[in-house]
Amino acid sequence: MADGDTRFSMAFPLLRGVLHDAVPPTAPPPALGALEGFDVLFAELHSLRAYTMSLAEGDLGASLDMRGRVSGALKALQANLRHLTWQTQAVAAGDLSQRVQFLGEFATAFNTMVDRLGKQQEQLKDQAMRDPLTGLLNRRYLDETLPREFARATREGRPIALLMIDVDRFKEVNDTQGHAAGDQVLRALGGLLRAMTRASDVACRWGGEEFVVVLPGAPVDAATRRADDMRLAFASLAIPGQESRGGNSFSVGLSVFPRHGDTPEGLLEAADRALYRAKDGGRNRVEVAVDPAA
Repeated sequence: MADGDTRFSMAFPLLRGVLHDAVPPTAPPPALGALEGFDVLFAELHSLRAYTMSLAEGDLGASLDMRGRVSGALKALQANLRHLTWQTQAVAAGDLSQRVQFLGEFATAFNTMVDRLGKQQEQLKDQAMRDPLTGLLNRRYLDETLPREFARATREGRPIALLMIDVDRFKEVNDTQGHAAGDQVLRALGGLLRAMTRASDVACRWGGEEFVVVLPGAPVDAATRRADDMRLAFASLAIPGQESRGGNSFSVGLSVFPRHGDTPEGLLEAADRALYRAKDGGRNRVEVAVDPAA
């Protein structure tokens, strides 16, 4: 029978097989059966491999029972396995900063799991901030973003234009053509706003048939021109399900920081009042907020 040194030299290639082979061995050869702690380590490595592969697929419900009964030269591996278990628990608790630098295939699987969880977390965050019908950002996102835009504009001494948009006679579309047709109108407007806004702009669905577009750095004249361009483009837009091209319109209330309001709430209220004037003035038009001193 081989002595201890020979058996250790036989053991490590076998352990690498458990870690790396596509189809790892399921049992140690009889010549290694008497090696102290090896049978336990072999079984635990099999368990850990299966556990880690489950984690890589996003299964955080898998359980791992590591007995850690490894002796002599295998003590360093035992410490690594314990640290991997701790890191896995940290990831399960929401700490996605963990990375593994050892154990070859285990490290790849573990880090793949963490990357997937990070991407899923970002996707869920993005979904929470978007309107599912139009694909635009939602009111919650605007509520969180507008104060930051105000702080930046104040530091840089730049204006912020805000457009409050309301689809004209939207109730008539729903009543005469059905809610599916109304949804198509909203989707079309959402696509138009995405196409006609810059990366620095914020376009969101405010609620119902109302939309808000924030134009950082835009003074009144420039914002008015852009609002008119959007209005004219929407009036000529071909919308799926409608027999004729065009025929839809929206009204716009426009306000600019700091001229019409020095807080997000004040700017929204000024744009809302301007929107009512646009509706009362015949719809399909852009109205600029009245200066507070006027």
